[in-house]
Amino acid sequence: MNITSVISSLQNGGWYWGKVSYDTAIDKLLDSKNGTFLLRDSSDDHHLFTFAIKCHGDVINLRVHFSRSRFSLDSIDYSYAPSPTFESVCDLAEYYMCHNKTFYIHIPDSDAQPLAVVMKHPYLRHVHSLKHICRKIVHRHLRKIEDLDKLPIPQTLKQFLRLYKYCYA
Repeated sequence: MNITSVISSLQNGGWYWGKVSYDTAIDKLLDSKNGTFLLRDSSDDHHLFTFAIKCHGDVINLRVHFSRSRFSLDSIDYSYAPSPTFESVCDLAEYYMCHNKTFYIHIPDSDAQPLAVVMKHPYLRHVHSLKHICRKIVHRHLRKIEDLDKLPIPQTLKQFLRLYKYCYA
């Protein structure tokens, strides 16, 4: 997977904000409910992306680690479970959001207990088209992407549905 296709897929999701600052991400999420998140370009040259997540009344920023063509969340407390890796950032977000996964992060330079974090509500940059909203609803009702072939719909519609396979955002 190349970076162009990664960015394209993220832009379809609506929760990728591109190059916004740490402070802007905090401003966007501060009045949101816990579990609200957005993805932005990382300001750290060693990482491509950073998730900003509203958590316990505050906003945390968590870098997305990329290694061996796989994405994972950085700073996860591995004493609970190893951090899963994914082929795409969208797969990563879907795993945590659609499956109600709680993960724990260790706050660097802190003796505090690991912090429980959830990602439930994407903070959208733009309103989706009706076509995209319908596509998401179809995906929410499929058990797996292969079930798309069983639907009695035209092939062109199946191709459109495959362009964005995620149930969220």
